Amino acid sequence: MKKTNILLGTLAMLGLNACSSHNPFTVYYRDVKALQTPQMQAIVRTPPREPRVIEINSFQNNPAFYKTYWDRGYMEIGHSDFGGAQQVTQAMMLGHAKRVGAELVIYHSRYTHSEQGSQAVNFYRPGVNLTTTTQGNVSVHRASGQSHANYGQTSTTTSPATIETRLVPAMHRHYEHFAMFLGYKKSEYLSKNQRALGL
Repeated sequence: MKKTNILLGTLAMLGLNACSSHNPFTVYYRDVKALQTPQMQAIVRTPPREPRVIEINSFQNNPAFYKTYWDRGYMEIGHSDFGGAQQVTQAMMLGHAKRVGAELVIYHSRYTHSEQGSQAVNFYRPGVNLTTTTQGNVSVHRASGQSHANYGQTSTTTSPATIETRLVPAMHRHYEHFAMFLGYKKSEYLSKNQRALGL
């Protein structure tokens, strides 16, 4: 039983790593907790509550921006910064937030440029029914005389359906993505005003 539990745990970790390797918010994540003192690291509430995402129109990398969320009881634990034409989803952000113990994701994206490229498109070709009919007559000579007989045969064959993949021209839009992952401070580290927010 113990070996079975170990095997299941290993398989679960392999599955988690496989999923996270395709998540750009995980691939390009920078953990800032390593730059903090042990006392600062201990401030973040554990276990975290269900994370949520706030999308903002612009990001300002200055102390005032970070202080806004610090005053609300939040503390940065890491961020992801990358660019490209890859599609990103809120599910990717929330999945990584759960992975690192964040309760809030501040997300900003900015269009940069477009590039001409190609993309694979599947074309479906349905099967075709082919019906063949054979007809004729047969003459038989006997001592009693000649006799005739007609015959006919119909057969139907079906060719299988096929899927053909072609590369077609496509325009790819490129974006810059930034996501800041924040944990929430433990109650003993909250000010009176922060406790009043009830987050």
